[in-house]
Amino acid sequence: NLDDIAGAISAIERGLQIDPHDVNLRAELAWILATGPDDAIRNGPRALELARGAVADSSGQSLKAREALAAALAETGDFSNAAATVRNLLDDPSAKVSEDARRRWTDELDRYLQHQPWTDARHAPGDVLDGSL
Repeated sequence: NLDDIAGAISAIERGLQIDPHDVNLRAELAWILATGPDDAIRNGPRALELARGAVADSSGQSLKAREALAAALAETGDFSNAAATVRNLLDDPSAKVSEDARRRWTDELDRYLQHQPWTDARHAPGDVLDGSL
């Protein structure tokens, strides 16, 4: 529900006040702002800024940040770069993820190719096993 999402956003914002460069917190907040199920909490430009920073600070190693970047790109209407970002995830031999994660990435790619943003009721990129969760 919207109150739970608002609470999660508040908690992450407090964490970012303590450590504004925390890759995981920025990626998680970017994901929520880019994929939240309610338009009232979606904020593509902020999600894009957070995700780009998280990807840069992790030198592209955080799969969570890269997935959040794809979602943020789609939320801001940049579907071709969103699709390219997910394709890079799918093609990355170092991306050690579950089959569920690969299926989700494939589903995300399909949405972006149809020029549709991703909506995720889970509120966080799931079951990526790169140690960033």
